[in-house]
Amino acid sequence: MRRRGKNGNPLKCAIERCFDDVVSLGLCGMHYQREWHQRQNHKTRERFDRSGPCAVEGCDKPQASLGLCRVHYGRQRVYGDPLHVPPSRQRERIIPAEMGPAKLAQVLGVSRQRADQLLQPDKHKARTLVADALRAGRLVKPSRCQRCSAKSENLHAHHWDYHPDAALDVRWLCSKCHGEVHVYLRQIGQRAAYQRA
Repeated sequence: MRRRGKNGNPLKCAIERCFDDVVSLGLCGMHYQREWHQRQNHKTRERFDRSGPCAVEGCDKPQASLGLCRVHYGRQRVYGDPLHVPPSRQRERIIPAEMGPAKLAQVLGVSRQRADQLLQPDKHKARTLVADALRAGRLVKPSRCQRCSAKSENLHAHHWDYHPDAALDVRWLCSKCHGEVHVYLRQIGQRAAYQRA
């Protein structure tokens, strides 16, 4: 609602060289918003000193709000406790080594694919690096299988080693050859014995 003077004409903003109509406190909408935000920021600065590290013991991150870093402040807002560990993080910390992906998925209440990723993080990372390299054009998928030379649109990237440095060292195989390679690797029980011929 525009403020009007005694003569019925709209009042103009009190800021010099601003000719917009007054909205509140003798200021136009834009200048009123600026003034309001400055007051709020000033109140916040007076209440909380943001210099120094997070108030949580052992956390050296800078303060974001209420004396806490962004992570601990977010946990305080969502869970009511800055030290609360979200359930997804708890799942990743406690994984029995002897448990298979199907059983782990059932216990944690996640998909089998996610359970497999938690059990074999190096494998998951290597697959992600290959997918990223394909999208970026750093890795090119051929049109033929590198083992049997059959033409296929659905070639699989077979990793010899899942270490991040060797993640892009892949051999492109059709699904039949890829299955045969893995059957052979399971039969001999070790990757090193497999010849890359």
